Parts: sequence; C-alpha cells; structure tokens
Amino acid sequence: MRRVLRPSVAIISLLVMLLALTRVISVTDRPPIALASGMWNFTGSMHTPRALFTLTQFHNGKVLATGGVNGSSYLSSAELYNPSTGTWKLTGSMSIARFNHTATLLPNGKVLVAGGSCSASSCSALATAELYNPSTGTWSLTGGMNAARENHTATLLSNGEVLVAGGDDGNQPFVKVLSSAELYNPATGKWTLTGSMHTARFNHSATTLGNGKVLFAGGDNGAGDCCAVNSPASHSRSSDIPNSPCFCPHGIASAELYDPATGKWSRTGRLNTPRTLFTATSIPDGTFRVVVAGGIQCNIITSICKTYSSAEIYDPATGNWTLTGSLNKARYGHAAAQLSPGTGQVIVSGGFGSSTLASAEVFSVSTGTWSLTGSMNNARSFHRSLRLHNGQVLVAGGSGVSTAELFTP
Repeated sequence: MRRVLRPSVAIISLLVMLLALTRVISVTDRPPIALASGMWNFTGSMHTPRALFTLTQFHNGKVLATGGVNGSSYLSSAELYNPSTGTWKLTGSMSIARFNHTATLLPNGKVLVAGGSCSASSCSALATAELYNPSTGTWSLTGGMNAARENHTATLLSNGEVLVAGGDDGNQPFVKVLSSAELYNPATGKWTLTGSMHTARFNHSATTLGNGKVLFAGGDNGAGDCCAVNSPASHSRSSDIPNSPCFCPHGIASAELYDPATGKWSRTGRLNTPRTLFTATSIPDGTFRVVVAGGIQCNIITSICKTYSSAEIYDPATGNWTLTGSLNKARYGHAAAQLSPGTGQVIVSGGFGSSTLASAEVFSVSTGTWSLTGSMNNARSFHRSLRLHNGQVLVAGGSGVSTAELFTP
C-alpha cells in the first residue's frame, strides 16, 4: 500500500522547488519605509523560511511567528516582528517542532500553541500544548488536549477560554478526521471536551460572530485519501492533484454554529460550493458577515481538481450563504486579512493557481466585487497575513520564503 502524503506538506515540497527555480528575492532586515497606497514593500525578513506556521499579534503591536515547515525541516523556532523597526528577532523556541498547529493570544497576554504535527512521515498529530510568555521570551508546557490533532482551528471565546475543534490525527496511511471539540481554561491549564461537531472536518474555517457564536464552514472530510491511487485514471492524472501522488483534497459544503453558552452545535446554511484550503474573513462593516473566497475541490473518481475563484457571504441574520463577485484569479492556500474597521474591505494575497501567485485583490462589500491591487514582490503560498495596529497588512513567509512585506491600503 502506498503511503498517503500529509496534505499540506506534499504541496509545500512541490512549491519549494518551484520557487527555487524562479529565484525568489531575499531581503534582510530592511527598516520600514513609507508605502504608496495599494502597494507592497519589503520589510525585514524572518530568520527562517517557513510555511504552515502561525502569526499572532500582541497588544503592543509586535508579532510572533511560531513553528512551521521549511522544505523537509520542521521548526520549533519562534521570532518576533517589531513594526517600529521593521525587523525580526529570534525568541525562545518551542519544546516541540510543529506545523499545522494553532496559536491564540490569551487575555493574560500569553500565547497558547496547540497540536500540529512534528514531521511528515514519522510522527502523528500532537496533543501537546505550550504557552509563550512575552515577558520572558520563553515557552512552558501546559495541559495536553484530549485528542491529538492537526489542521484544526482554535478560537478565543468571550469568557477567555479557547475552543479547539476538528482537525485530523495525522496517522498514516489513512488519517482519521475529527469531529470532537474541547475547551482550554487558562486559569487551570486544562482541556475539557465539549460537544462534537455534526460533521468531522479539517482545513476548515472558524469565525466568531457578533452574538458570540462561532461559525464553522467547509473543510475536508478525508474522503479523498488515496483517491489518486484508487482512481482508474490515477497514473495519467496524478500530476493534476496538488497532493500527488496519493492524496487529493475533498471539500465539503456543510456549516455549523457553536454556542459557548450551551456548549452545543447546530447546523446552519450550507456553502454554495464545497471547498477546502480557502479563506474566511469577518467583513469589517459591523454586520459580522463572513466572506469566504477561493479554495479547491478534487473529484475522487477522476482525481481531477478544480481551483475556485468563487466567493460567498454568510449572513448571521438569515443563516444563509449568498454568492458574491468572484476573485480575478482562482487560488487556494492563500492568505486573507481585514482592512481597517468600517471599510467593509478584505484583502487576499498569493496562494496557488496554475503556479504560485504574487497577486493580491481587495473585496468591497459595498459593491460585492474584487479589485486587483498591487502585487507582492514575492509569489507565496501557505503564508500568513494579518492587519497591524497601524492599518497596514503584514504578509510573511510561505513555501521556501523568509521575506515579509507590508501593504498600505
């Protein structure tokens, strides 16, 4: 039996080679400079190229990057970005190398990192969790989750607890997809199982709504395991599969809500398009509507994959999804960030289409359309982005990339 490649890592390995061929630019520790509106400029580079890592912004504006993967190297290192100097500084390393994990800023100022995986073949998903203390720059282990998981989500609830849900166990050759969810209590350092989702899923989205409930949408139910091997067309079409030769993403359309007040899950409207490896972003217009964009779906019979340009909006008032304007470029493995509050705008960057993308585009809820804006200096996928306190958007890393860039709206 052929071994199933872990979904994201197989893509990463391919993209690292592609980026090497295109001679990705490397810029080191360049201080920030004034940016023209709608344009990207390099800021300081991370010390280590990394993809499938996490970015977390502290209240003081500094940003923590943790873990990830660099080719075949799995990272325990962490580094801090200082927006005032535009530089990255190494800080304490995690006790365990991990990627496909989550990171959550707690009300006490510490960062909780949970789960993930520590290698592509010899290690299943992790149940361990650890805390980063910004005052000391050090990590300490905290209580472990009840279930080992990677490709899950973590959401800070209004009561200060962290909800972790879904993911997969990483076990080879066939991963088990999880529906379970659990809560982390910062006061006790312990995890407690809460109600399970109606649908097991990984590489899904989790978005907090205005009423405190959390919306979970799409993702992968694992039905694509070894579809390239089992398909009659596997050998002739395996190159079409981003996780070739033995795994293809199988997106789902279901969505559900978690209610922290009751610890229960309820189904809500389904996506118009089954998708995984997409982005979901709360639209910054005060309505708590959510826009999802892009993603991928593979046919498990023919092993042919389709990358999406479509986008749709979830309205908490109705519980329904409505198709909106499509992206100019189909993409998956991209990143998304809100622009300033009140604008109703969201930016997506990079990702993978027929090749790794440098393009970026802005969604405006007032028009329901996406507009191409300035392209990044580096093409990148499986990178991370977030809006800084000053309104600029920081993009960092990606497959084989250590550079970082700033976008000025």
